[in-house]
Amino acid sequence: MKKLLIVILGFILLHTETTAQNTEDCSGGVTGMNALAITCSAVKVQFYRPLRPSKFWSNKNEKEYEANFTIVYKPYFSQAITADWIKDIDTSTKEHSFQLTKNEHSSFWEFIDLIPGMSYEFCIYTRCGNLRIGPLCHFATTSNEAPCKLEINQTRDNSASFNIKYNERPTFSRKQILLEYREKEGDWKQIEINDSYSAFISNLNAGSVYYARVKFVYYNDVVSPPIPMK
Repeated sequence: MKKLLIVILGFILLHTETTAQNTEDCSGGVTGMNALAITCSAVKVQFYRPLRPSKFWSNKNEKEYEANFTIVYKPYFSQAITADWIKDIDTSTKEHSFQLTKNEHSSFWEFIDLIPGMSYEFCIYTRCGNLRIGPLCHFATTSNEAPCKLEINQTRDNSASFNIKYNERPTFSRKQILLEYREKEGDWKQIEINDSYSAFISNLNAGSVYYARVKFVYYNDVVSPPIPMK
């Protein structure tokens, strides 16, 4: 009985010490964050945690990691969105793990393979041993604007050529790039562009005013502002 009591007391002390250690280790958890779209396919996630006294900092040449963190993210849909293309989107949760040293107060990650015009949910977890603290979450929506400008290179009586100049080339794989054009009061026609930097159309009616725009087809459509051709 006495031995059993000693074993129980030893287990309680060990558990108390482990819990205290975990609590101390997890004191540097993320306490603030924001997410901001920076291009049509990229979001910057900034996160913060409390400033810690210098006694916690590493005095060694090699890095001492205080805790591990994980950002999980996925497309976010409201009940109001019912577009047909949603069913084709990968809605699985993806994650990115990272570490912070003792003296790091803030850091950020940029996610650059996102879908244009899409809302995303980003959540950060602090992982300390077997504990997972969080999540701390934020939402961001990528821009639905085309990542380029369509410029007229040359026009003739019945043809026109164009240059596609990228502001920031998206990293997310598109399905198609289309050039759309129409007469002033006509319907849009389209041709697929094989060269993503230039385009050419022919068989135009001489003397008519046309409009042209470039369309990027992802799981949704991102269209540049139409430009007039005279």
